[in-house]
Amino acid sequence: MPTSSDSRIAVEAARYGHVLLLGPAQAGYFSTPSTMPGALIEPLFVTDPFEGSLAASPTGQQVIAGGIAAAVTQELAPSRS
Repeated sequence: MPTSSDSRIAVEAARYGHVLLLGPAQAGYFSTPSTMPGALIEPLFVTDPFEGSLAASPTGQQVIAGGIAAAVTQELAPSRS
C-alpha cells in the first residue's frame, strides 16, 4: 500500500526526471526489490579531464567522501519537527 512518503517520492522523481525507484515491487519494475535503503551516487564524470584529476587526487577523494558522509548523516538524523 503506497504511503504519503511514496507519493512525495514519486512526485519529486517525476519533477527531477533522473530518479529510478528500485523498490517496492511494482508491475514493470524489479520483481524482487531490496527493502534496504540505498543510493547510487555519481559525483564526477571521470571522462572529463578536470573531474578525472579530482577523482585521482587524495584531496578530491576526501572532499567527495566528506560530502557523501555529510549527506548520509543528514538523511539518517532524527527529524526535528
